[in-house]
Amino acid sequence: RLLVDFFYTKVLADSRINTYFSTISMPTLKQHQRQFLTLALGGWTDYDGKGMREAHAPLKIAAAQFDAMVEDLVLALTDLRVPDVTRDSIVAIVGSLRGDVLGSAAGAKAGAAVASAGASAVGDDATLFEKLGG
Repeated sequence: RLLVDFFYTKVLADSRINTYFSTISMPTLKQHQRQFLTLALGGWTDYDGKGMREAHAPLKIAAAQFDAMVEDLVLALTDLRVPDVTRDSIVAIVGSLRGDVLGSAAGAKAGAAVASAGASAVGDDATLFEKLGG
């Protein structure tokens, strides 16, 4: 919960991307983000949101906006003093979704390369969700 709150504080203050969120219910978005991150980081949740491509297609997000979101995520993780290796693994997972968020095959290939580069960075059996206290 703390990560999502820190993250959206950064996002809403970021003039490169905050207009995407002007008409969105932030409590609902935060709930979906918590569910998504729990699943993506190895925890269990009953995620009831749309798929990445379907949820983001109407927004027509450009690569620069996706990159800004990732930068804000890195800032939030850094502010929370998440260890570098864990932070890098989380960023790799998010990067692997680039193609779905951008709605492009080229973005998917770039995201997969980022994910494979950081996928083994944690190096033990604990899930990222557990490493973050979940």
